[in-house]
Order: sequence, then structure tokens, then C-alpha cells
Amino acid sequence: MRTLPVLALLLCALVVLAPTPTQAPSREPQTTVVGRAPEPKPAQVVPEINIFVSPSYYNYTDGYYHVPGKTNITISITPPEALNITRSVDFCLWNKGWATISEYYDVISITPQIMDRGGYVEIEMDWGDPIFSVNWTLSEPIGDRPPEEVAQDLPYWEIRVNVTYVEAGTLKWKIESVPLFVHFMRGDMFEEYCKWTAPMRSMELGVRPRRVENIIPESPGYYRFVGRRFCKGVQNIYWIIRPEEAEAYEEAVYLYITPWDKPSEYYDLGGNRIPQPMDMTGMTKWGYWIAEANVKFGWWYGYVASWDTTTFPDGVYKIMVKVEDTYGNYMTYTIFVLVDNTVPKVAILSPSDGQVVSGVITVEFVINETNPKEAVISVDIAAKALSPGEFYSNGTVNTYALDTTSLGDGEHIIRIEVEDLSGNTNSTFITIEVNNVWSLLETTYNTAQWFGFGMGIAVGLAVGIWGAVALFKLLARRKE
Repeated sequence: MRTLPVLALLLCALVVLAPTPTQAPSREPQTTVVGRAPEPKPAQVVPEINIFVSPSYYNYTDGYYHVPGKTNITISITPPEALNITRSVDFCLWNKGWATISEYYDVISITPQIMDRGGYVEIEMDWGDPIFSVNWTLSEPIGDRPPEEVAQDLPYWEIRVNVTYVEAGTLKWKIESVPLFVHFMRGDMFEEYCKWTAPMRSMELGVRPRRVENIIPESPGYYRFVGRRFCKGVQNIYWIIRPEEAEAYEEAVYLYITPWDKPSEYYDLGGNRIPQPMDMTGMTKWGYWIAEANVKFGWWYGYVASWDTTTFPDGVYKIMVKVEDTYGNYMTYTIFVLVDNTVPKVAILSPSDGQVVSGVITVEFVINETNPKEAVISVDIAAKALSPGEFYSNGTVNTYALDTTSLGDGEHIIRIEVEDLSGNTNSTFITIEVNNVWSLLETTYNTAQWFGFGMGIAVGLAVGIWGAVALFKLLARRKE
């Protein structure tokens, strides 16, 4: 009997000391799934801040962007997915050494505008009289003051964009800045105390024809938000550079057409992908052309390029012209343009085409359009215009009460036309049969008929009852 515990102990020791066998491959049948592999979760993106000041002449000598008294500032947060973690975007002005003011700092929130437009905004800055006065004073006879002292008193500024975002559950901040020197004078006036040679220039960039979203400033001030530019079809991109002396310093002129959120993707005017911006150096010369019609107009240094937007997908594009001079300095102008070649969608749900109606009816219709400008409801030649906010444009059912008693009996046309901010239009219509007079006559006839029938029954019953009573009395007398 003692051998049993000994054998049990030996078996346990063998199990513990024995090497672990390699797991045999499963003999269960493997199922092969044909199709795409599951896409990996996208990595969390960090907001990238892009600031362009137009027109801005970057001077390598002092390292500042020289801008006129009124400037256009384009700001974008890329990629678009970064907006999901962005909490606020602040636009800051910071003074870096103005003799008359020790320090000036101002902050405005541009978060609503950035979010509403999906990642970009344009601001027009009017630097105003104070800076003009200071610059004019400094441009007066300099005397024996050394250039370094004069430059130290000039109004240097910085534009800063501060983005607050969430990463791994923690609030973080990111800042991008552009150093500016704002002035109202010709470049040659600075040559006396600023170490540069090429004259300061003015520049203009635009797209025609186009429509602009109207934005009323909330209050008067030194800045305002610029409305979006909408365009379709074939456009003219034009740029103008002044003064005439600037041509002697030109080295190269480049035209950039890129999606607003993909600055490294370059396209030509026909929608083809190209490895680098378009070289427009040989075309940008003094000439007499007008942007709208390419006819003789007057002398200016620039060019007009025909841009076929129908070869581009709908969306926002960044248009930029960059001019380089012989000293390595460059000047740029940047605008955002929203291309929309898609017509709105509109449909009338009720009444149905050819339906007979009367009285007050409800017209139900739906509109699908991202950038609506106006919807017009017309019955025959009478029309009512609706502005955005007075109708749904996201596919929600709209209703419109129509009193058909104000129309004559017969066929009438209900038509709804929708126009978007780019000028695309689309419409739909139905025909209804109004039957108010005959319906009223029929109702009156039917009512009178039922009334007469009811009265006939009532009179007949009364006569019958009285007749029965009289007959009963007559029979009763005869029996007596």
C-alpha cells in the first residue's frame, strides 16, 4: 500500500520537470476574408497655424514683413481634423518697441469665424492715424541721429495667433507669430536709415467675376472680418504690382493654387497636379489689360490669368502670388476662394403635380445647399423671396401656406427657385388645379339637398302621423 503514494509523487515530479511541448497548430479550418483590411485609427493631429499678411514685403536685412497702413491677414488652422480638438483661437497684436507707447497688447477671439468656415478666416487691419502720425514724424529730417536709434523708435509689431487645444486629455497652447513693420511711406524714404535698396511696393491680387459674402462689422474699429469669396466657371486671376521702378528689381514671379488645407499640393490653371508653383516671371510685365475683359485699360505691372474652376473639385483654395527681387527679398499676397460649381437641390413634396386643391393648402418643399443665397416661391407671376434663415437648406421640410381662394379656378403653377452664393441656380415646379367655385357650389348643392331631404322626411313623418291619428279616430267612431 505504501507504493501508491510513492508512485503519485513520482508522477507529479515528472509532470513538473518535463519540458513543455510545443503547441500544435490548430486543425480548425481557417476562414479567409476577402476585402479591405481594417483601417488603423488615425493618429491624433496637432493644429498647425498658418499666417499670411497681404501685401507683405519681407526684407531679409531687418527680418521684418513691411506692410502698408491697411493689410489683409489670412489665418488657417490645418489639417481640418485638428478642429476637433481645438478649443479656442485668439488673434493678438503686440508692440515691440514704439517710443510713444511703452507696450500695447490686444487680443480678439476668432474662434467662431474659424469654426464656422471650417478652419480659415480673413481679417482686414486698418492701422489708423496713430501709426501714420508716428511714421510721418520719423520720416522728417533725421538730422544726426544714427540709423540704429531711428530704427529703434519705429513701430514694430507682431501678429500672434494662439491656439488652445486638447491632447491626451490635457490643455495645451501653440503660438505662431509674424513680425511686422507698418508704414505709410515709399521705400526710398527708408533707404536713408534702413539697410535695403529695393523700393517698397504695393500689391493687389483678386479673382473676377466673383461674389463676396456680406459681413457687417459688429462695431467700428481697426479690424473687420472679410466675407468669403465665391466663384464658379471660368475666372480671371489678376495681380498688380507698383511702382513702375519695382520691375527693375524683379527676379521671379510665382503663382500658387493649392487646397487651403494642403499647402504642398500645387495645381496649374487647368486643374493638373504640378510639382511646384507656376512660374509667371515672363508674363508679369508692364502692360495694358483689364481683369474683366482682357482689353486695353491702362499701364500697370501685373498679369491676368484665366482659371477654369470647373476642372477643380468644389472647395476652398488658397491663391498666392509671390514676387522675388534681386536682393533675395520677396513680396506676397494671399486670398482664399471658395469654388462652387454644384447647383442647389430643390424638390416640392406636396401637393402633387396635377392635384385638385381648394381653400388654404400647405406647400411642402426641401432644399439641399451648403451656401444658399435666396429661395423664391412663385405662384404664376406673383413671387416671394426668402433669405437664408427664413428657410431650411439642409434637407429639412419647409412649409408655405397658400390661400387658393385668392386665385381663380383652373390651372396654376407653383415654382421654387434656389440660388447659391456662387450664382448657381436650380428650380422645380408643379401644376395644381384650383377648384374653389365649383367646390363651393357642390357643397352648397349637397347641403341643400340633404337639408331638403331631411325636411322632406320630417314633413312626411308629421303628415303620416297626423293622418294615422285621424284614420284611427274615424275607425273608432264607426265601431261605436
